[in-house]
Amino acid sequence: MKDYLKTFIKGICMGAADIIPGISGGTIALITGIYERLIKGLAAINLNFLKPLLHGNFSHSYDEIKKIDFALFIPLGLGIILAILLMANLMDYLLTNFEPITYAFFFGLILGSAILILKDIRNYKVNNILILLIGSLIGFILTIANTISFSNSLYSVFALGFIAICAMILPGISGSFILVLFGKYKFIINSLIHFDFWVISVFGLGALFGIIIFSRLLKILLSKFKVQTLYFLVGLMFGALNLPLNKFKDHASISVFIFLAIGLIITIFLKKLSKDI
Repeated sequence: MKDYLKTFIKGICMGAADIIPGISGGTIALITGIYERLIKGLAAINLNFLKPLLHGNFSHSYDEIKKIDFALFIPLGLGIILAILLMANLMDYLLTNFEPITYAFFFGLILGSAILILKDIRNYKVNNILILLIGSLIGFILTIANTISFSNSLYSVFALGFIAICAMILPGISGSFILVLFGKYKFIINSLIHFDFWVISVFGLGALFGIIIFSRLLKILLSKFKVQTLYFLVGLMFGALNLPLNKFKDHASISVFIFLAIGLIITIFLKKLSKDI
């Protein structure tokens, strides 16, 4: 029970991280020591249990189901879901009433996370710096490309779920940051608040497919090109800072800079706190 409780707490930290653009749930998993187990567990998920189940071979189906790491996924998932539901209303309120300082806060979180991850990676070779710059350029282009947009159709919601969950399990970039990048953060938050069944269900289905497919690719990338992958992700974060910057740069005030600084400080605090869990 003690292990389950620890995993549940880590899930709460991951869920809180992913509802706030800038702090990655994957980063929390990485610094709390469950990331490798999480990726291996996600990559091991498949639908092999369905075939024997359909043929009435329940014992074989059960053997396949037992391969899933439920001891990790159940307490972790419950913690993530609880944190997301509790914080959705808060994020909606802040974006509605205090948009400039909220985006300044996001800016601080993203900048702080990127710097801390870069500090941990080290390995400052020329080719890695080049990858960082390429990621930064792509991140910046994404924030100014008017052609990149998503509607509120269920097809778009499915795609958003697929892309966001891929970002969620990456150490370095959060799923909610991707939603901000595509202008759908508030739409998804409102859907959670009002329990829009179809939006939540289709988003979740997209996320499920994203986990099954992307976790396998990520396992390969991080095993063979871990440093390069992280440098690219950090570069993407640096470049995409242009998005929250545009939301508060015309509202410069002492409060804006204070909340930007608070965002920076919180990233340091969360990293230290996560290591102690």
